[in-house]
Amino acid sequence: MAKTYNKELINLVKLYINEFKYNSENDNFNFKLTIFINFYYKADILKQEFSQAYSIILRGLTFDYYYINFKSKLYSIPFNKLYKAIYNYFKRLEYKRDIFI
Repeated sequence: MAKTYNKELINLVKLYINEFKYNSENDNFNFKLTIFINFYYKADILKQEFSQAYSIILRGLTFDYYYINFKSKLYSIPFNKLYKAIYNYFKRLEYKRDIFI
């Protein structure tokens, strides 16, 4: 029987406050990702399960983008592809925003 991480995921959600979440506005994605990974290990969840909880790190536009673009395949996309997709999309938006300022 495969282990489920329901209890661990609930603990992870409890640890996470908005201050730790990435919303793309004046946030450092790599720093927020480091916090996420650190908390993930503290919640005793295996790295292979990161994709299950990735949305915990997101808020605002990044959260919306995640569910609009990945809702049909939330658990089948490897974690490294998920975070790179979010990072790349919002880095492009940040670049475009800087051009207009």
